[in-house]
Amino acid sequence: MLRDLNKLHDILKEIQIEDPNIHVRISDDTGEVLMSGMGPLHLEVVVKQILDKGLKITTTKPIPIFMESMRGISTYQRAVSQNGKNSVRLIVLPLENTIMDLIQNGTITTRKPRP
Repeated sequence: MLRDLNKLHDILKEIQIEDPNIHVRISDDTGEVLMSGMGPLHLEVVVKQILDKGLKITTTKPIPIFMESMRGISTYQRAVSQNGKNSVRLIVLPLENTIMDLIQNGTITTRKPRP
């Protein structure tokens, strides 16, 4: 078992050198090895790399977590349709602090209410 953990450590270290978008940490609560990357497909590729190196591992379904923020007002952005006949211009503004508080305390969520 310890040998497998050492092998996993070596494999993950090698993968992190090849792909700096993979981040690995060990959970203090459960002792699980937690990987984060650019999305479920990215993590699936890493798991396949580990399996291809001869180490049997058990994984759970990825849990998507989005952590994006902005610091100010964007410049105008323009998107044009493929035929060039339609376009949209937009500017992105930060949310007001009161709205941010409602999101953080769970009053506002991204889930749609059930009919």
